[in-house]
Amino acid sequence: MLRRLPLHEYHALEGAVFTEHAGWEVPASYSGVDTEVRTTRAAAGAFDHSDRAKVRVSGPDRVSFLNGLVTQDLATMKPGQWRYTLILNPKGKVVGDAWVYGLEDVFLVDVLSEQLGRILDHIEKHLISDDVKVETLPAPAHLEVHGPRAPAIARRLLRTASIPGAEEFVEVPIDRKRSLIAASSTFFGLPGFRFFSWTDPLLDVWRTITASGAPPLGNGAVPIGREAWNTLRIEAGRPLVGVDMDENTIALEARMEPAISFTKGCYEGQEVIARATYQGHMNRLLVGFRVEGDTVSVRGDPVLVEGKQTGNVTSATYSPTLRYVIALGYVRRPNDAPGTRVLIETDGWQLRATVAELPFVKPAIPVPSR
Repeated sequence: MLRRLPLHEYHALEGAVFTEHAGWEVPASYSGVDTEVRTTRAAAGAFDHSDRAKVRVSGPDRVSFLNGLVTQDLATMKPGQWRYTLILNPKGKVVGDAWVYGLEDVFLVDVLSEQLGRILDHIEKHLISDDVKVETLPAPAHLEVHGPRAPAIARRLLRTASIPGAEEFVEVPIDRKRSLIAASSTFFGLPGFRFFSWTDPLLDVWRTITASGAPPLGNGAVPIGREAWNTLRIEAGRPLVGVDMDENTIALEARMEPAISFTKGCYEGQEVIARATYQGHMNRLLVGFRVEGDTVSVRGDPVLVEGKQTGNVTSATYSPTLRYVIALGYVRRPNDAPGTRVLIETDGWQLRATVAELPFVKPAIPVPSR
């Protein structure tokens, strides 16, 4: 039986069409992908990501232990800061990704639900003599709002003129027993904020975010589903673990340099990353494709140059923002140059496409970290 989000009934009342994702029943869409994407970019979109998992890492050795497993430098983090990071295997390939939040005496690790088991196995494999405790928190609520109006919505929700800045978060009390974390986000290259709690379902937060709807009729956000979320992340050139990068992908092939500290001490996979950085290039790279026509390719479709396969598509969608089909995928060098003409084979057809720079849609704000 599929698990349901804490606010499932409220999503249903708002007209959500549901889909299955990693054992959860989640909203696929509310008002249609085109409307949801365009409204998010013009005003604000809100979505429920409460199927994400939260892991609490505590203990005297937590900093040195977790720092040895991730690509970012957690030792330099102060309480109230977060980092987006990768978890690699010894070959420098991607086991998973995570947002790590530094609280006063613990790390909170935020991961996709489908990654949880693999990441926990990886952590526990390395947990030998370190004085560290790893706990999965029960059913955390996780809501997000993105778009130009997101800062105003966050100020209204938090009832303060001060909102978290880049890579920052604040812990806000709801009452004597309950609290939430409000964090900044640049995931789509838009102003954005995350709100999560393991003590409250955040119904009041959802109501506040979406109460009046988006302009011109209101000053809030429209609910968006996973289809619009996926389109927005492809437009932003964001590779997804398990889809665009995995344990067959070296982190640098996926252009994940912003998620890697090149000055910190040793971490698993560092030797491969350092050697590849010194050599100066990867043999294949993640690129974007602008596709002619209205056919959307699927993951695994071959990419051809002069009749020879040079790579594969990993993600694809129709972009309501750009009004043409776009895709992410890998090609061997030197076919990664923007403007390179390619063919994508899908379902017996050959689609004409051009290698494009990432992101497809330029960020509306500076994006210091992924």
